[in-house]
Amino acid sequence: MTNRFRISSTLPRKLKELGLSPDTVLRQAALPMGLFNQDKILVSTEEFFALYRGIAESNGDPGLGLKLGTEERVERYDPIKIAALSARSFRDAVERLSRYKQLTCPEEIRIVKRGNESAVQFIWLLAHEEEPPLLVDVCFAWIVGIGQRGIGRPMNLNRVELQRAPARREMYEAHFRCPVTFKSKQNALVFSNADMELSFVTTYNPDLLAIIAPHLEAELAQQLADKTFTEQAKGILKQLLAGQRPGIQISRESYTSALEHCSGGSPSRALPSSVCWKRRVGSWLATICSTHLWN
Repeated sequence: MTNRFRISSTLPRKLKELGLSPDTVLRQAALPMGLFNQDKILVSTEEFFALYRGIAESNGDPGLGLKLGTEERVERYDPIKIAALSARSFRDAVERLSRYKQLTCPEEIRIVKRGNESAVQFIWLLAHEEEPPLLVDVCFAWIVGIGQRGIGRPMNLNRVELQRAPARREMYEAHFRCPVTFKSKQNALVFSNADMELSFVTTYNPDLLAIIAPHLEAELAQQLADKTFTEQAKGILKQLLAGQRPGIQISRESYTSALEHCSGGSPSRALPSSVCWKRRVGSWLATICSTHLWN
């Protein structure tokens, strides 16, 4: 799982289409003015929440989140969304979204069974505050939109549960075509278990999925391997430096020992691209030596 959100490059364009100035949004959110000009737009959870608060404060339209989350143009879908659309069923699509979103953000889409119902929840794994209401609207409209495109007709939700105080009930019930409950314990979309299993009759594409899924799985496996190495190197170096104030000689010995451990005995065989791995070990060693993590 990454610890930062990757913002789609299509967001500024969508904001303009809805009558918002991207610069005004960034200014309102107290984010760098050049943020949307980056090749990869990466932000922390706090910055991500600030962005969506800025969007809400830049426009008085109460339905803005629902509009922002409804994307009719499939050509703007990223590979993760295309993989979801190509899935066999709505449940399969949601599970793929949850799995592959680990590549782009510290967020989990959770399916919680409650008897004959299933609740779909968005969990912000690194959040220290409640998510902005507009962001909840965006996420709910987005996932329902994918389901409706896949099954070829409107989704039949049992209800929408919102933590916020009652407001604009008619608007939400008209959009989601179901009852909406406020002051709930969590934000959730609630479906019958049968509707979670609805087939994607209009978008199911096993051939396309066979092309996209392996690439996403490979990227996910690489990310998990990097995390495993990072944690392993951190633990090894902490043990090596425990109780010692590292100097240059200790650092050199620790560096070599860590490489030997990771490679099964020989630094020169420290997995493919050993130069890259040596740099990572060296980086962790420098961090430990400078911040006294061995204590």
